Amino acid sequence: MKEKKVMSVQNTVHGAMAECHVIFDGKPYDFMQAISLHTEFRIIRNWFGRPKRWAGIGTVRFHYNDSAFRRIMAEARARRKDIYFDMLVTNEDPYSNMGRQTILLKGCRINSGAAALFDAESPFLEDFAKFTFKDFEFKEKFQCAD
Repeated sequence: MKEKKVMSVQNTVHGAMAECHVIFDGKPYDFMQAISLHTEFRIIRNWFGRPKRWAGIGTVRFHYNDSAFRRIMAEARARRKDIYFDMLVTNEDPYSNMGRQTILLKGCRINSGAAALFDAESPFLEDFAKFTFKDFEFKEKFQCAD
């Protein structure tokens, strides 16, 4: 009987060990107030089921202690045009065998987010933003697991 392969615990990556930077107008901004980020790409297919194009979407949840996204949204509203930025996300767990992965999300554009918040029942405020992105690029890749 063939031996069943099981993933080693040393090949996991701790979720809280990420770094995130927003690059706006060519300047990088530390975005470590981010709590979570989820991005995905969807393949849009033609009538015959063949890939036609793809779309990148994402949601970021973060502590409500910075006005960066509200400034971007206000500037987009004032200019009456979309404001684009890039986001650099690095996952590295020093206790993992997987090494480091860095992804650059290119051409991000905010689609929705909070203009103002309060929550009398919460010990701290959390904000969110939904966004799209045009492309992504590997800057560094995880090592292959054995």
